[in-house]
Amino acid sequence: WATETARHVGTVVHRELQRIGRDAVRPDAFDESLRRRWLDELAELVLPEDRGQWTSRMRGQDSQDAMGGDLFYRVRLPGGDMRHHQLSCGLVRASDGAPARLAGVVQDITEHRLAELARRESEQFFRGFFEASPLSITLADMEGRFVTVNAKFCQISMFSEAEVLGKTAMELGLWADPGDRANILRELSENGVDNARQVDFVRKDGGTVRGLCSGAFIMRGGEQYVLMLTQDITERAGMEERLQESEERLRQLLDESPISIMAFDATGSITFVNRWHLDHFADGKLESEFFLGRKV
Repeated sequence: WATETARHVGTVVHRELQRIGRDAVRPDAFDESLRRRWLDELAELVLPEDRGQWTSRMRGQDSQDAMGGDLFYRVRLPGGDMRHHQLSCGLVRASDGAPARLAGVVQDITEHRLAELARRESEQFFRGFFEASPLSITLADMEGRFVTVNAKFCQISMFSEAEVLGKTAMELGLWADPGDRANILRELSENGVDNARQVDFVRKDGGTVRGLCSGAFIMRGGEQYVLMLTQDITERAGMEERLQESEERLRQLLDESPISIMAFDATGSITFVNRWHLDHFADGKLESEFFLGRKV
């Protein structure tokens, strides 16, 4: 036990041992009155929400099966410090098999318990981020087998979690170009991360999804894994392609117009000259590059 805990837990027993001048004493040396005083004093240290189960165990009111289990409870010391305790006990039977007494050990597990609670809170936080993320997030081993995937991945790929765990993207046919995986792994091996790579994936229904992928190696349980985050940019990529096609059609229309057309930026520099202008004002001897960037 921590020194502070030992000073306050079992004080009745400690005072009695000091009174009779002994370091240890058999349990049957204490009369029922002292035993009850000791339990009552200890019970006052146990937090109210844990006190009921603690009292039942210490007074032998639990079932015989429950007696052998571990009991976790919290105590509030007089100085205000809260400690986590673990009571491990077993039922000792007499020669005829009848229950005789409990024998057990109480351990102060505060540091371990707080570390465990912090770990759980951290896991809950990252699990919440993992599931609520608008990005597809996957974790795969170095063989490419999926270890965990989030809901967004399932939505984009149209595969359920059960369908993908333990399988590789190659087995599921997710790569539109299998060479993309090799390129990603090569980049990860050389630089540790791979950022903003556009990759096409094949959904379960055969449709194609364009993703903006970033990946990194991470360690988990002493093993190396590949973490991938993917943003679905299919709609955006489609809009960019349509915009590019529209710009090309407009440029072709302007280029073929039977009038001179020029465009300028805010500084007055030429940004576009159509074909008609080149043929009629430059006799076809100059290309548009001669004019671009010049000021009129």
